[in-house]
Amino acid sequence: MTKFDDPYDNMTDDEFHAYVDRLRHREKSVSVTMRVPEPLLAEIKETAAAIGVPYQSLIKQWLADASAHFRENMPQQPKQGRPLQ
Repeated sequence: MTKFDDPYDNMTDDEFHAYVDRLRHREKSVSVTMRVPEPLLAEIKETAAAIGVPYQSLIKQWLADASAHFRENMPQQPKQGRPLQ
């Protein structure tokens, strides 16, 4: 088993349980197909198993967290429709 730093060590028990509850919350979903390197998928599955949630739920939560972070920190939209780089 690969050793990794636990990103949840700094959470209180209540914060961690709230996080896990959000992972287990089910909303209507659509299917998405994506290709990821095998080692990355193995690492994601290992992390999900360590915290006791399905790996696909963990991926969805990470995507939601990253999207929210990006929206909070993104620069002003370009006026001429130029894509962000």
